[in-house]
Amino acid sequence: MTRKFLFCFPLRLGNIIFGYIVIIVAIAVMAFNLYKLGLGIVSEKTEIDEKFRNFENVDSIFGQNKKDLIALIALAYYSSYVVIAFLLFIFSALFTCGAYRANSCLITTFFGYSFVHLFLSIGLLVWEALTAG
Repeated sequence: MTRKFLFCFPLRLGNIIFGYIVIIVAIAVMAFNLYKLGLGIVSEKTEIDEKFRNFENVDSIFGQNKKDLIALIALAYYSSYVVIAFLLFIFSALFTCGAYRANSCLITTFFGYSFVHLFLSIGLLVWEALTAG
């Protein structure tokens, strides 16, 4: 793909709009998971998701009700989503700035991160599938 094609006006405008959409989605995902993470840390009275409760053979480490294990796994789960959403936000901001300035390096950085993000998402999907009740 040539630089002239990559930065023609309709494609640049589409990249800018796409960049803003990804920024909004990343902020929404990060805010929701920060909220859930905050609830898990601060509030002892709220019930942690049921999907983290299907563990066996860990009674000897964490006791019979396994509350500490469930809380730790829930915090790790929400923390991983916060980190991935933050990285997506940073790289989508780079992508949008690259589309504004017609900077090939920033666009390439975003597409390079897209592959990393894809593999991180696959890992989280597998985690979701394994911990689903």
